[in-house]
Amino acid sequence: FITLAKGDTSVVAEYKSLESTGELTVTEATLDTLTISPISTELNVDESKAFQTFASFSDGNSYEVTLDSTWQVADAIASVDLNGLVTAQAVGETKVLASYQGQTVQADLLITEKEVLRIEIRPVSIDVYVNDNTQLRAYAIHPDLTDTDITELATWSSSAPFTANVVTTGVKAGYITTYNLVATVNIKAELNGQQNSATVTVIQKPPIPTSLLIEPNNETMRTFEDLQLKAYIIYNNNTFIRDEVTETAIWSLSNPDLAYVSKPGLIHALKRGDLVVTAKYAGFSKTANITIRDCLLYTSDAADDSL
Repeated sequence: FITLAKGDTSVVAEYKSLESTGELTVTEATLDTLTISPISTELNVDESKAFQTFASFSDGNSYEVTLDSTWQVADAIASVDLNGLVTAQAVGETKVLASYQGQTVQADLLITEKEVLRIEIRPVSIDVYVNDNTQLRAYAIHPDLTDTDITELATWSSSAPFTANVVTTGVKAGYITTYNLVATVNIKAELNGQQNSATVTVIQKPPIPTSLLIEPNNETMRTFEDLQLKAYIIYNNNTFIRDEVTETAIWSLSNPDLAYVSKPGLIHALKRGDLVVTAKYAGFSKTANITIRDCLLYTSDAADDSL
């Protein structure tokens, strides 16, 4: 017989003119045994393993029932999802439990620390401005070349804490604070007897460009003469901290009929009048005022300089 559903029915057998009837009761197969696989396993912290459950029934059939089972872990050192995937979270021993149709099975789980080949600090070398901050992180490198972030587990130290200090432990471990000293400092991280170091070079912040300067800024010249102007980028609002940018500045004139720029900053006067020269560089602009007078006409008498 092939049964389709539970219930009561009659079975009739016929042979030639003979007939016989019997009663048949179909019931659901019951669960005999529930097993879990693997029955015992060892994981490193942060590793995962898929567990399975198998059910054997009274009708002789067996099925995988992993997705129909209820999963849990006896201790908080590991977690398990609805599909039986167990993830190790901390060192220790515990049980993986699976329940199905009133039966519960368990597997032994041993969680160990992953072997550490060495410790690395990242970045291994970094430049940091004075009076600034940065974060270094430490990693345990394992034989399979995977890594684990151990920043908060390691103990940190600085070779020059008054130049670059480091938070030694806890959630802010590896956090660097620099002070107003320029130097190179070694930052060390240590865990379980292994250690490594990184280099922090404390440097001055680059000056901030604040304005543009033209020299000379107010000048008088004669027609057909040349006048060289120079442009300087000023840093931190301090005219003593500057770089000449004459060659790279963009120069323009208020009246091209009075003069022209023969090369960067070099003004050649053509006619008398008042001229405004503008230099532009890196988003900054500055003007200079030029008064152009007629050229001197020399005779046997003294030249009239009032022209």
